[in-house]
Amino acid sequence: MDLKTFQNGIFFITVQTENGKFTKKVVIN
Repeated sequence: MDLKTFQNGIFFITVQTENGKFTKKVVIN
């Protein structure tokens, strides 16, 4: 399950890991 949001030129991707926790990855364009 990936939740992707876009704010001010920056992608915030929230990824759910196998243990149920969430981690955020940031991709700057």
